[in-house]
Amino acid sequence: MDDNLFDKLKSLFNKSQKIAPSRPTIHEEWKLEEFLVDIERRELDAVRSFCGQILDQYKFWKLGLSVKDQFYFMNNDKISAIAFDCKPKAFDHIQSMKFISVVGNKIKEMNYIIKLADVMTRSRDENIETIYKIYLKPSHRLQIEEKAKQLYGNLQIEYLLINNKPMRISLKASKYSDQNYAEALPFEQLLEMLS
Repeated sequence: MDDNLFDKLKSLFNKSQKIAPSRPTIHEEWKLEEFLVDIERRELDAVRSFCGQILDQYKFWKLGLSVKDQFYFMNNDKISAIAFDCKPKAFDHIQSMKFISVVGNKIKEMNYIIKLADVMTRSRDENIETIYKIYLKPSHRLQIEEKAKQLYGNLQIEYLLINNKPMRISLKASKYSDQNYAEALPFEQLLEMLS
């Protein structure tokens, strides 16, 4: 092999390693059951209680009242969503993983199927972002009528860490606007079911 060609190839490989990837550096499946195995009753009660706080804040937001700084809400024809910042004492990494696992499992019990549970880690600017995601769809067994039931729509739970620090957890409902589907159930009802 020509030494000059070898040097050029070596230079190209070295250069590509220095450039931050535009795709995830790690993207793999994870099992939420791992965080449900040893969960204690008090932890389940704590998740339910916090979901009750989310519901209360959502109701305040819908009425135009002020809500706690850590909560964010969205509601329109296509998407309903809540997000909250992870408070350091209340939501360390293990507690956050248990929270999204319990919520994902509870939604699964409401005629939903987990289509995807994955974790993606990527570099962004000077930070390392890790996103745990659970994507759920209504069971196909609900699609036997002329207009299929969409329940609350497709649901996505996300948990974001930046540099291994828990930052935010969100729950988003994407509603079908297709005429083949019945109208979505109210998002508030989903929050009530989780409380």
